Amino acid sequence: MNEQMGIELKVSKIYQELNFFKKFSFLLSMSNLVLAAYIALSFFGGNLVIMKEGEKLLSFEAKREQPVITEKELKKVSESFIRRRFEWEKFNLDAQLKSLSLITTEGLQEKILTDLKKDLQSFQSISQYVGKMELEVLPSGEIRAKFDKILRLTSRPKEGDQFTEEMPLKIPLLSETQLSLKVVSGDKTLDNPLGLYVNSVAEYESH
Repeated sequence: MNEQMGIELKVSKIYQELNFFKKFSFLLSMSNLVLAAYIALSFFGGNLVIMKEGEKLLSFEAKREQPVITEKELKKVSESFIRRRFEWEKFNLDAQLKSLSLITTEGLQEKILTDLKKDLQSFQSISQYVGKMELEVLPSGEIRAKFDKILRLTSRPKEGDQFTEEMPLKIPLLSETQLSLKVVSGDKTLDNPLGLYVNSVAEYESH
């Protein structure tokens, strides 16, 4: 009798252990499925982004996508280059070069630095703006730009004029400029999220 009871206890213990391992295996499998689903959603789906604005916490879903470069983006980076290169209230070589470095390749930056040093001698006390601009993207990917450069020269008044030495007269001079630009893809940064960089620029004046 005692021997039979001992056998039954051993069998019961074995069943209990088997049930425990079955439950453990089931829980482990479910955990792996949940982890796999989380990884898949993180990689292919959206990520929850939390942003603090004052005392409020704002949340929105971010989705990973490979941006498609269209004609609109090429025109946008070309316009940005033209304005950074040819507009200034007060000429500042370092500030302009730093701004241009965000959207130009290293090779082009060397040429721009040479050009800016020439401008430093000519336009140090002159402001310049970009006027009407036309942009066209050719089938080859080249961007053609036509725009007005407006120089504001400071003219000191002559004796008898209504302007005083403290109130100089600014005379605008307009010239039309044409550019041919080429844009390449590069590293994506916070300042250049699409990773588009102007790589080549050819300029000539219209007569």
